[in-house]
Amino acid sequence: MLREGNKTEKELKQELAELRKKMAELEKSKGRPQPRLASKEKEERYKALFNRSLFCVYIHDFKGHFLDANKAALDLLGYKKEDILSLDFSSLLEEDQAAKAFKILKEVKKMGFQKKPEEYKLKTKKGGHVWMEVEASLIYRKGKPFAIQGIARDITERKRAEEQLKASLKEKEVLLKEVHHRVKNNLQFIFSLLNLQSQYVKDERALEMLKNCQHRIHSMQLIHERMYQIKESGKIEFAPYIRSLVAYLFQSYNVYAKLISLKTEIEDILLEINTAIPCGLIINELLSNSLKHAFPKNKFLEKEENLKREIRIKLSSNDKGLVTLVVGDNGAGLPQEFDLHQTETMGLRLVKDLVDQLNGTLILQRKRGTEFKISFSSKK
Repeated sequence: MLREGNKTEKELKQELAELRKKMAELEKSKGRPQPRLASKEKEERYKALFNRSLFCVYIHDFKGHFLDANKAALDLLGYKKEDILSLDFSSLLEEDQAAKAFKILKEVKKMGFQKKPEEYKLKTKKGGHVWMEVEASLIYRKGKPFAIQGIARDITERKRAEEQLKASLKEKEVLLKEVHHRVKNNLQFIFSLLNLQSQYVKDERALEMLKNCQHRIHSMQLIHERMYQIKESGKIEFAPYIRSLVAYLFQSYNVYAKLISLKTEIEDILLEINTAIPCGLIINELLSNSLKHAFPKNKFLEKEENLKREIRIKLSSNDKGLVTLVVGDNGAGLPQEFDLHQTETMGLRLVKDLVDQLNGTLILQRKRGTEFKISFSSKK
């Protein structure tokens, strides 16, 4: 918690509110008929509050010209008492800050008070800058609106700390992007090596294994490429990623839309990289499995010539952050004796492990082909 001296920020805000209330009461009392002694006493109390307060207190008219300011305000800005009447919004504030101040001035004149504290960057006499958090209220003389009184506190150190934090965060974001860029390039290099190696492999099974590895590497490469492109959120938009991955796999397996139609229902969902990579690998494995095995030429396509061959991908989430991914097809289906929990197939074993990594659930449905339904939380 921020401290000024030995006081916490909460204590300072409470003190500020009390000071504002007392000064408003004293200002209102100036226009009322009172005994001479009581009036003088209140005037002295007002001056004491005004001049001895550690907070910056000032008064300005409805055109932004300053009428008075206490010692704390003058010392902070480097001015003397005789300089006050020569100061206005334009001499202390930049153009955009002055525009904000005039907007608040109209609000205070209309409502009598300011809705919430505002931050301003003020120019000092020596050419420097200080930051102040300001609350303003309307003051009256003889029952009529007279001027606007502001009470402010110096927040320069806090703003400097914020700026340093932003700069540090920006630097880390740049470094993190560079990491993603290098990882993407390294994965591309490995992908190319596997591609080169495959040209010397004659065994069909070994060649398929190399190709499967390439697909897995590409699915991760796409993630790092998108992480490099994002600006601030630290998460990737998963819908465009899925479309890129699907297009790559369809092209890799030489599948055309006329042969197999793809139906997608993909919501715009943001996922962190630790969730996106396993989820992307799951889609890669299940979609590859459908493209390779769901529609065998010598079995399914000849037997079911009139059946439209279809692959489905759905991605949705609810307001609790539960993400549901469905990858299915209306193909030949899995053998009746197939047991998902006892499978020796590397791809499906990898899917199971990745679902466990996401702390998710996996449900296999065999109606009208094969469908895998995975659910996991996007909130970690």
